[in-house]
Amino acid sequence: TLYAPSDNGHVYAFRDANPQDAPLADLTATGPSRVSVGDPVTLQFTARGLGRGASSGVVRIDLPAGLRQPAERPEDALVPRTLWETVGNLAQDGTVNFSVIVVPMAGYRSHDVRADYNYTDLGGRYFYTPPEATLHMEVEAASGGGNGVAWAAGILVVAVAAAIAVFLLLRRGRRRA
Repeated sequence: TLYAPSDNGHVYAFRDANPQDAPLADLTATGPSRVSVGDPVTLQFTARGLGRGASSGVVRIDLPAGLRQPAERPEDALVPRTLWETVGNLAQDGTVNFSVIVVPMAGYRSHDVRADYNYTDLGGRYFYTPPEATLHMEVEAASGGGNGVAWAAGILVVAVAAAIAVFLLLRRGRRRA
């Protein structure tokens, strides 16, 4: 606490605001509410200073099972994972934006992506209650009869099976003759 006398005979006390009563930052998350299996989706996160002081920290993003990042193997996305994005120093009236690209996988009806901004003031004196943001996305059923690759694979399997059957029938017919 800083005490300062004034020329009017009063003494004034100055101190930092309580972190719970005066947060320094907020977090928002935006993205589509409906997604399709296999189509890449961009999720946007924004940490924003609230004009009360600068902050420094990281954003934690909890990706649920079934949302795969393009560089991940599909089997790695079968379990929930946590991503960390460094915000660094956020000015009291500044913003820091970043995005995460994910690809919805088959077998999931919806996804909830949760994020929070873990930060302190620049002096590192206070740990503030992390602001949170949640995105809910519904997975749309495949349109047009399903996945084109699956249809092509099915047609190929049927064609190969038919070719084998014809080959065996021709071979059997030659043995009888």
